[in-house]
Amino acid sequence: MSVPTSSKPAVSAVPVDGRRVRGQRNRDAVVDAILSLLHETGEVPAVSEVAARSGVSVRSVFRHFDDIESLHAAAVERHMAALVPRYAALPMSGPLAERVAGLAAHRSALFEEIGPIRVVAERLESQSGAVARGLVFARRALRDQLAALFAEELQPLSADDRVELLHALDAVSGWDFWHHLRTLQGCSVARSRAIVTRTVNALLRDG
Repeated sequence: MSVPTSSKPAVSAVPVDGRRVRGQRNRDAVVDAILSLLHETGEVPAVSEVAARSGVSVRSVFRHFDDIESLHAAAVERHMAALVPRYAALPMSGPLAERVAGLAAHRSALFEEIGPIRVVAERLESQSGAVARGLVFARRALRDQLAALFAEELQPLSADDRVELLHALDAVSGWDFWHHLRTLQGCSVARSRAIVTRTVNALLRDG
């Protein structure tokens, strides 16, 4: 008895779906590999290292990504999406000293975690729309966090002074300042956190 014609497409579709699933699994493995290597070494890994870690060939890496920059962009996008919960608001009440200390602790933990990938993200910002949007979101989220955390201190100021102080707070508690302290100044995490705490307190006292 012959097989009905209508059943043939379903049979032939099985291996196609299987290849698609394997392809997505391999693509995810490559992105996971570059993220883990960045976290471990703090350096952008070679494609051969990514291939070895993910268990695929170098040729397979470029089957899933057009070039190394598109691979980096996919990794940065994945990383940024995973960080969204970390931008949750800090406790907004309590003595000023406690709020400042909480801010410094939050930022130091966050920036130490994102460091190697943030460096890659900023390099790719002008080349990848997705990466650029992710960085805009991150910067805005951290600035909004400051406005809420120090609303009590900002509210009595004039509009111009409020904007000026918020700009200054954003600068001294942001990624660029932290990266400068840790990389160019060679400060430890503890010393960098102490500097951020002292500088934020000084700005708020002056404000």
